[in-house]
Amino acid sequence: MKQGLALLFALLVALPCVGSAEAAAPLSHSDQPISINADDLEAVMQEGKKKFLFRKNVVVVQGEMTLHTDVLEAFYPEGSSDPDRLIATGNVIMEQEGRKLTCDHATYVRAEDRLICEGDALMVSGADRLSAGRIDVQIETGVVKASIDVKVNVAPKESEEQDSAGGKAP
Repeated sequence: MKQGLALLFALLVALPCVGSAEAAAPLSHSDQPISINADDLEAVMQEGKKKFLFRKNVVVVQGEMTLHTDVLEAFYPEGSSDPDRLIATGNVIMEQEGRKLTCDHATYVRAEDRLICEGDALMVSGADRLSAGRIDVQIETGVVKASIDVKVNVAPKESEEQDSAGGKAP
């Protein structure tokens, strides 16, 4: 489960900021312990498959990454100790190092290394914002596809000249 939950948060690492062409150095927290807190837990094993269902006030923390959601489901294929699919439903908030992604429903599909956020999806990095009905992220490649009422706001960046001069350029 450690690796699967860490991959859910990889979205926040794979995307440096909306509107930036620079690639961020991926950070890995999969070697750090995971803390999952919830009001309820249901564990089901059927035909060698496992499902963990965390409900009410779910908070997952691993390193600098945090996930808040109403419900988190983890699905494990037969004989595996890592989930192949994670589904967060209701008031989904993922945060890491000043970056934030919110939506109504998020699904991580491990085989595709893909995170799909649906329902009032909003990605924020600093003053940059991407909102859409659906944000689909290929985590390994960092490719983001947004659809359904897409809005992008990119804040202007100060030039290096301004930074080194300690003020605004004339």
